[in-house]
Amino acid sequence: KKKLMDGSFGAWLLHWARAALPLVVIALNIYLGLLFRRAKARELQRQQTAPEEETAAGSKVVIVTAHPDDESMFFGPCICRLLAEQRTVHILCLSSGDFDGMGDTRAREFKACCGVYGVTGSLLNSKSFEDNPAKQWGAADVATAVAQYCEEHGVKIVISFDEHGVSQHPNHTSLYHGLCHLQQHAMLAKGSRLYCLETVGLVRKYLGLLDTPLSGLSSRACFSSFSQFMKIQRALQCHRSQLVWFRQLYRVFSRYMYINTLRELPPSHAKAE
Repeated sequence: KKKLMDGSFGAWLLHWARAALPLVVIALNIYLGLLFRRAKARELQRQQTAPEEETAAGSKVVIVTAHPDDESMFFGPCICRLLAEQRTVHILCLSSGDFDGMGDTRAREFKACCGVYGVTGSLLNSKSFEDNPAKQWGAADVATAVAQYCEEHGVKIVISFDEHGVSQHPNHTSLYHGLCHLQQHAMLAKGSRLYCLETVGLVRKYLGLLDTPLSGLSSRACFSSFSQFMKIQRALQCHRSQLVWFRQLYRVFSRYMYINTLRELPPSHAKAE
């Protein structure tokens, strides 16, 4: 007896698999395109009903990160989207990333990266924000630093990590608790809005563009165009000291290089820790 894939049956199955593959790819592209258009339509509808300070061209936004390279490892699509909307984008990084004694090098890399994006970058070097994967920063300290920056620069929109910090890094999650503290204690100007970058599960994290169908369901999704993706890659390349082999894989396969989804942090849900 012939085995399943031997002889005429195997050849027939292989023939139809090859014939069907292009159709599957075309159908997938159409499906992803429709989802992308749907997400764009939902975003346009949201903008039409959103407060003026959230949508106005030239409005100031600050993205708060924990380490140099966080802005490109995680927030690249969001940064590009904001710039495309003609926002004034600031990046506030709370540490110099000195865990391995490379703080000066990483500070220079951060400055170069901000130059690639064309944004204003500020890097703090406070003992309160030690780069340490085993240390949680104080919520009040984070909130004070962010509030002072927003007051000095007239910023009313703040974006940072959610409670899972994408990678569960304690420094990342500390920023979320700092945002909660800001909300609970009304430390920002009236009308300010806070947003968190959504963490997804491990499988979705490394699906790259294949996560589009699920991400497209979000009303606050940022998708990178090809030119924006290449800008994110150039910005990430500035962080040469951090581009070890597994980060080279990350920059290809991580959905955070292609897609960001945000959720607003309402005052009623804020819990400082």
